[in-house]
Amino acid sequence: MAQPSANATPPDWRHPNDYSYTAALSAERWAWEFLRRNPEYRHDWQAFITRWCSLEADYGKAPNRDFSRWKNDPRAYVSEQDTDLICPDELGAACIIEDNKILIECWMGAKWGFYKFPLDPDYAAPDVPNELLWREQELDLASIAAEAQQHPAAAHLATLHFDLRLSLPEQLEAARLQLGSLRQARQKQGKLKVRIRDNSHDWTLCLRYLDAIQAGVDSATISAVLQADVSAQANALMQCGYRKILLMK
Repeated sequence: MAQPSANATPPDWRHPNDYSYTAALSAERWAWEFLRRNPEYRHDWQAFITRWCSLEADYGKAPNRDFSRWKNDPRAYVSEQDTDLICPDELGAACIIEDNKILIECWMGAKWGFYKFPLDPDYAAPDVPNELLWREQELDLASIAAEAQQHPAAAHLATLHFDLRLSLPEQLEAARLQLGSLRQARQKQGKLKVRIRDNSHDWTLCLRYLDAIQAGVDSATISAVLQADVSAQANALMQCGYRKILLMK
């Protein structure tokens, strides 16, 4: 499959106007902005596309490729034991050939959280959902509970109490109303950002930070230009926090 062409001129991290496009980004595109700046993803994609192109050279391109020969080539898959993935069943039967061999395109999607053919990280504007489609996520309640214990005063966390003697439906409705009221109050106080537009300024600074780091600029210079230290937030969003953006829709 041919890759879309990359952007001719990447944004200059020193110029805020170069990032004006972020004002119109959806949650899906914001997540992609951070993932495509991840050095590990870029490394994985380069290894993947090198294999893919060599397979196409030997067996042809879809839909006319010789898949019976393709699937028997070791370059076409990774073994489940060689990855840090979840159970292979979660990748779907179409991705599993035999003996827990996982097609490389399915492995990329499972590791990084998307469907569709893996995208070139230099491709800045994929079409959603035709080119970029994220996998559905389940809330990790255990990690939320652990974070609440570690940071009980965090503005984005809330603790509820239930009376197990009372009707569960009534308590759930009361909890829903309480959470809504608490969320609204913290928003008004400026303690909580729950919408894409509320976070766009900070996230844009994070993109500029990551681009500066990739360009080899030192942290002190970056902080002076941005007039903020966003290193921790930027790295968290790039590594795995981009998935949480998708839950803010």
